[in-house]
Amino acid sequence: MSIVVCPQPLAAEAARDVLEAGGNAVDACVTAAVVQGVVDPLMCGFGGYGVMSVRTADGEVTTLDFFGRAPLAAVEGEHSDKLRSEFAYDYGFVLEGGENEIGYGSIATPGTVAGLATALERFGSLPWAGVLEPALGVATDGYLVTHANREQWTSADGPDKPGAQTRLLYSEPGRAMFAPDGDLVAVGSRIRNGDLAETLRRLMKAGAADFYTGEVGRAIAADLRAGGSALTEADLTAFVPEVSAPLRGSYRGYGIAVPPLPSGGFSVLQALNVLEVLFPDGLPDWLSADGVAGTADALVAAIGDKFTHLAGSRDTALPIDDLLSKEHARELAAALRAGAADDENDTEPPSTTHVAVVDAAGNAAAVTHTLASGSGVFTPGLGFMYNNFLHGYDPRPGRWNSLRPGGTRPASMSPGFVTDAGGDLVGVFGATGSTRIVTSIVQVLSHLIDRSWDPHRAVSAPRINAQRDGRIQLEGRFPSDVVRSLTAAGRPVQQHLRNYDSYFGKAHVLWNAHGAGWEGVADPRADGGTALVATSPS
Repeated sequence: MSIVVCPQPLAAEAARDVLEAGGNAVDACVTAAVVQGVVDPLMCGFGGYGVMSVRTADGEVTTLDFFGRAPLAAVEGEHSDKLRSEFAYDYGFVLEGGENEIGYGSIATPGTVAGLATALERFGSLPWAGVLEPALGVATDGYLVTHANREQWTSADGPDKPGAQTRLLYSEPGRAMFAPDGDLVAVGSRIRNGDLAETLRRLMKAGAADFYTGEVGRAIAADLRAGGSALTEADLTAFVPEVSAPLRGSYRGYGIAVPPLPSGGFSVLQALNVLEVLFPDGLPDWLSADGVAGTADALVAAIGDKFTHLAGSRDTALPIDDLLSKEHARELAAALRAGAADDENDTEPPSTTHVAVVDAAGNAAAVTHTLASGSGVFTPGLGFMYNNFLHGYDPRPGRWNSLRPGGTRPASMSPGFVTDAGGDLVGVFGATGSTRIVTSIVQVLSHLIDRSWDPHRAVSAPRINAQRDGRIQLEGRFPSDVVRSLTAAGRPVQQHLRNYDSYFGKAHVLWNAHGAGWEGVADPRADGGTALVATSPS
């Protein structure tokens, strides 16, 4: 049996059709990702970036990093005098005038087209034009605006940042598509994207390289230059995805494989290590103060440790093996018991999207891709928005994530795999939700492994978020006695009012417990699409 899961039903259906037509997991994953760029244009698309993990049937795992890159013309430290503050959440920097947040000055080299094309070239079985065909159909025929679309398009972006609607309507092509009568389109409206359809036709005919060095690439470079971006034809021509081995760790005897830095997989492994140290005999009941507090502690320790090291000089190599060791986890746990915590908040808006696929031959693929929160810029005639990845670069020189020519910076995306003690694939996972990606993945994996919950229960269970400040944010369904117990213990708590709150990370999981067969779950906190393809026994 083949199976695919992602937040958008239309993307899941397109991937299912590819699998039914004989495509493999990577073919289906790329198809779904391109369709997502049509139906979730503020979440992802050709102007974005991301990371993909691929596991072939023989067990070999490869990661493809196609994160955005800073302009080659960037001068390290050139904007340090404009630094007003760091974001109140996770990573990001507020510059005077907001040029790194919205508009042409916020755009990093888009990597999605190159990343998806590279995955298809290395691991796919279908031609590039074939996997783009479903997206062309959706762009031409249109899609209906869902409640999840509308909620995301009207969401606030936290302090010191423009809201999502400001981004969507920032440029004339965005206004023409999403507010043709002056008001943002309503739920149920049909959106057709003829410009994106033309771009798809061009790429289907000329190939993915056209996005960087051909007709599409020239249109991109000309518009970016006219808009004042530092990106040029040289940035597009130089962009190449980074292909590497995954980071590997273990949790309770299960193997975990995730992308290396700059992805968030590092923090997933660290948090699981700390959970294992704090609770060597297994986790407490989830709907209890001890269960919530213990998981929050592990998340705070891992995320805080990441930023302790990323705040340092890039000239100092990160001791990855040491930081992912069980011994270091014991050190982090000891610091927790001593009460160490940073003073930060987490109010970053929902963003990003994900696809996970397993095919009948045993190949698996998972991709997480995004626009960050979106630059608002559409090149006239191309039909897609560009990312605003540059807001996460430190304008101060010499740091691990400083803005420097051609460099990238940290992100939270963590698509990965779980294997059992015998090395067999039992899980494919990933999440959306920016800084809440890591926190949601850790919770779902602990539910699946520690509590042996089925994936439906694990994904839909009440969720928490805890970042560097130690504040525990709770979804509305947590019992009041849990909230009272945490408060009485001196834990800072914020309970959200909604039972399934889209603020929290949205996990998407494929799980095959004890060889019982694959189950796929799309998070109920967003539109969810899961598609199965039954196959005849061999």
